Amino acid sequence: MPLHLSQLWQYPLKSAAATSLQAATVYAHGLEQDRRWLLVDLHGQMLTQRQQPHLGQLKVHAVPDAGLTLTWLAQTITAQALLDQLETVHVWADQMPAHPVAESVNQQLSAWLGQAVRLMYCPDQAARPVD
Repeated sequence: MPLHLSQLWQYPLKSAAATSLQAATVYAHGLEQDRRWLLVDLHGQMLTQRQQPHLGQLKVHAVPDAGLTLTWLAQTITAQALLDQLETVHVWADQMPAHPVAESVNQQLSAWLGQAVRLMYCPDQAARPVD
């Protein structure tokens, strides 16, 4: 039986709302700009909808060169990864390098979600091996 792809979804920010795509570029680590961004708590631990159910309402759009547009209700902000800074984040039991964003973006996201959060960008070379 031939395979048929009926829908294509991208999640630029892990656990946020998905973006429907008509086409995508696929790399060894997955779809282009898919799950390159994540939210972490103040200890650097990844947050998902399990801990923050409202994440599914956060709409995102990846923009070239490590940027992201985030929309919450009628408010929109743009984030840019600070590529000259590198920190370690925890994704499940793994650690990986990630670039932070401006503190003003984190403050706005924290206000929207009602919890202190930090937005981080994981570059392609920070791919996390999976079982």
